[in-house]
Amino acid sequence: MGKNFKVLSILEKKSGIFIGLGTIKEKYLNKTALHLEEDEYQGALDNDLIGKEVYFDLQCELEKSMDTYFNNPVLNLGLEPAKLVEKVPFFAKLSPDRIGKVVQLLKPRLVIPGEKIIRKGEVGDAMYFISNGCVEIDLEPEPTHLGSGQFFGEIALVRDYNRENHSSAQP
Repeated sequence: MGKNFKVLSILEKKSGIFIGLGTIKEKYLNKTALHLEEDEYQGALDNDLIGKEVYFDLQCELEKSMDTYFNNPVLNLGLEPAKLVEKVPFFAKLSPDRIGKVVQLLKPRLVIPGEKIIRKGEVGDAMYFISNGCVEIDLEPEPTHLGSGQFFGEIALVRDYNRENHSSAQP
């Protein structure tokens, strides 16, 4: 954990990115706590300690907490969003104006190493661009890794499929 925060601190100083380091640590700890709480609820359901209705109510409250805590800071790591969008084959031939409209739809999301971004079986309603870091996609026979400037999940935009693989942030 310390190494990642040192890198962020260096980035902040050298590039003028205004990310409160305390804010990132707080978000990291809160996200971790909420994910542990989510795992506890799932374990209680799996062990028949709570019913599905109670589990659903707990999950709804947990989602409200997550929404409250995770208004992400603006992350600008020097990548141009339009260039990320242009790399997607079905966006590549769009006019700059249309690319700009797609860029306006992008929402930054800060994820911590090990955090699931996509869960197998969930409804696909978004694609993801990696502005910085590494993502592991659980493919068979072995996982693949994607990095800064790459994208994934785009099939969800053109086909009505549930997600076929897990994807998670990597250290």
